[in-house]
Amino acid sequence: MGERIPAAVMHEYGKPPQFDSFDAPPAPAEGQLLVEVELGGLNPVDIAFSEQRYVVPSPPLPYVAGIEAVGRVSASATPEIAPGARVYVDVPVVPHGTFAAATLAYAATAIPIPEEVDAGLACAVGIAGVAAFVSLEHRARLNPGEKVVVLGATGVVGSIALQAARLLGASAIVAVGRDRGRLRAARELGATASAEIGEGDLTEAIREASGGPADVVIDTLCGAPAEAALEALAIGGRLVQLGRSAAETMQLRSATVRGRALSIIGHTNGLTPPDVRRRAYEWLLARASTGELRVEVERVPLSGVAEAWVRQKASPGHKLVLVP
Repeated sequence: MGERIPAAVMHEYGKPPQFDSFDAPPAPAEGQLLVEVELGGLNPVDIAFSEQRYVVPSPPLPYVAGIEAVGRVSASATPEIAPGARVYVDVPVVPHGTFAAATLAYAATAIPIPEEVDAGLACAVGIAGVAAFVSLEHRARLNPGEKVVVLGATGVVGSIALQAARLLGASAIVAVGRDRGRLRAARELGATASAEIGEGDLTEAIREASGGPADVVIDTLCGAPAEAALEALAIGGRLVQLGRSAAETMQLRSATVRGRALSIIGHTNGLTPPDVRRRAYEWLLARASTGELRVEVERVPLSGVAEAWVRQKASPGHKLVLVP
């Protein structure tokens, strides 16, 4: 029997992974890296994979959960990255996910991380940060002076989207969510106003908070909040759909979409060109490193993965990272 390492192992779809042991990753094949994990980032996509409801098939059981990590390369099968390099990776080689003492990753996704940068911060601006930034800058093509609405602004992706919109020059940034306390905190991150879901007419609340029709909606929720936000968009407005925390579907009125020439744009990190993802990550990390962009990070021992999993499903409002 080969070496076993501590890991968060998925044994059954629809349930949290178990803190267990798993076969250590093999030596890297061409284009791969063996990485000693410093910490791995927990994301909604991990939950979706475990429940077989992501846009691509889930890995076969059993597998090590987790798809992003910061760590140090212990073996390399590519000339571009040498052993000893500290890297961020977000595409592990199945079944060796990132919630383990070591992971096997594709070198093409690895991005060098300066030694002085906090690993939790480097992980927090990874999957969540790239989704937020790419949705604004690459998909919506946000122009300086435009008005932005962020649905689900109290989550990690939403909080980064608020800050990215500010740094990209948006003139108004409306935070939309259910948690009143978190919405107040969103004002400190760059939101110029907020609108609370469940308190009156959300379309009118968004229009009022925006100071008129909005130009861009970043939608991590889907469902009724997205329907309301569409009604608040200006002519030529764009809604970027990148999550379904509120519902799986939304209803569209033909007159709303046609009458204002609206664009509804889908986003997933996996279909974003690698050079765009890398540029987004480096932009975010540079600003996070100087304090221009903030993300709250909570470190959880890998042995506590089951509890962290439940908290992630309930949206903790900050980044959870697992430490082997």
